[in-house]
Amino acid sequence: MGDLTPADKKGIGNLDDPGLPFDYREREYGTVPIDETRARFQWVSEVAYKNVHRIVARGYDTTELMEEDYGLTDVLFVNFQARIPTVEEDQMLNYVMIMALEDGLSAPVAMSRLVAQSKTFLTQACGASIHAFGHAYGAYSAFG
Repeated sequence: MGDLTPADKKGIGNLDDPGLPFDYREREYGTVPIDETRARFQWVSEVAYKNVHRIVARGYDTTELMEEDYGLTDVLFVNFQARIPTVEEDQMLNYVMIMALEDGLSAPVAMSRLVAQSKTFLTQACGASIHAFGHAYGAYSAFG
């Protein structure tokens, strides 16, 4: 098992495949030109539709909902009930989602809550939770 020469090294996935329309290995990030020969991505269903300008779920523009300070539970409720929830319904769905995801007062939960309360980005709170995982967290302790 000697060192591989640069010619023998294989790229990640199929990025070096000569059949690809672009040279993904050498391109700058975000510089792939738009394919003008195809129609822009759109989808429509009985529940929602998406086009270039908006994503609409049950008749509500999700961008407008977010701009008006509706949250994830509100949009989830709209998807299931086709209406904006009352304050009580929103709180109850939020509590149910928290209880479904909660595993108790473990160190990762405490860390993510402390970080999230400091008005940081959600990704930072998730990262703090992951960093708080010990060598034996939950069911993973059975795997060594």
